[in-house]
Amino acid sequence: MIETSVFDVADHLDDPEAQREFLCDALETGEGAYIAHAFSIVARARGEDAGDDQVAGMLAQAKAEGDGMTVTTLAALCDAFGLVPCVVPKPDAPAD
Repeated sequence: MIETSVFDVADHLDDPEAQREFLCDALETGEGAYIAHAFSIVARARGEDAGDDQVAGMLAQAKAEGDGMTVTTLAALCDAFGLVPCVVPKPDAPAD
């Protein structure tokens, strides 16, 4: 019999760089619900999912907005996680 175990990506996001890469990948989808979910996974990886009221409030707001997440909510989430949103060219964007 094959044994399986539950895979939780939060267990593998053990350093800030891995967390940032994970969030960048989520942001590239442009899907608010998925972005909110990614932030909740990073919060769990950091151990902030239950104990930090600011993070919990921002995650609840983002999840409620779903794919209609506002820029204000995204900026607040980034701030709560100690991140700054910025604009960079797409990897496949043509050079000027």
